[in-house]
Amino acid sequence: MRARSNVPRMSGLNRYRISSAQSTVTIVGETSLHPITVNVTPNGWMEARIENGEFIADNDLRGQVEIAVIEFRSGNPLVDRETRRRLNAKRYPTIRGELSEVVTIEGPKATVKGVVTFIGQDVELEGDIGIADSSDRVINLVGEGQMDVQWWGLEPPTLLVLKMEPVVRVSVDLLFEQVDAP
Repeated sequence: MRARSNVPRMSGLNRYRISSAQSTVTIVGETSLHPITVNVTPNGWMEARIENGEFIADNDLRGQVEIAVIEFRSGNPLVDRETRRRLNAKRYPTIRGELSEVVTIEGPKATVKGVVTFIGQDVELEGDIGIADSSDRVINLVGEGQMDVQWWGLEPPTLLVLKMEPVVRVSVDLLFEQVDAP
């Protein structure tokens, strides 16, 4: 499934699409025994004006990233099955993050606000993203932060002796390729 914008392209902004094969969203949850790491392949897009590896301060920045819940793989089938059950993967097959506002831009870094839609509920979050590398048509965007699953009304699971902590670390390493104008 590919995330698409239903909104027309904003004037002066370049459109980029995530190269799913070269991008990763990593979620790390702490448990009573050991951390559980899940790497998921994202889809999505971004609109921005970037010059010489830096965000241009006088422009808007828009974008969307989606990950499929069914792709969550920790290496432990019991944990994966319980995770999909608790996240109701059949009813809510994706987690979506959508950029809604730029708070500040300082060269290759931006503080942004957005909405994360998870198990049918929206939570507004703020965080930092940065350009790790760029060329004329390719942008590598990175960022990380923490999220508490209880913000979405989800209680952390317990499976046998394994108790999950509610706060997970999320990091993104997204490679965007410029899409030619329509």
